[in-house]
Amino acid sequence: MRKPRKTIRYPYTLEGQPLTEVETAIIEAIIQGYSFIRISKTLNITKSQMKWLVKKLYCKLGVNTKIAAVTKAIKTGIVD
Repeated sequence: MRKPRKTIRYPYTLEGQPLTEVETAIIEAIIQGYSFIRISKTLNITKSQMKWLVKKLYCKLGVNTKIAAVTKAIKTGIVD
């Protein structure tokens, strides 16, 4: 019998911390309408790294969706 997979949940204590250069590049690319796959290819990172970075980005912004992340990034002035 297989063991259940452990899900890694990033703690929400990251909210309010500044974004890294890569996270800023990701949110800017999301705003431009690029898909996660295209962003990962552009940044030369794997899909799993992209998922992890997006999860961290969402935690830092305190959101759960792409649209909420874009909205909050624009409202807080993280991106122009």
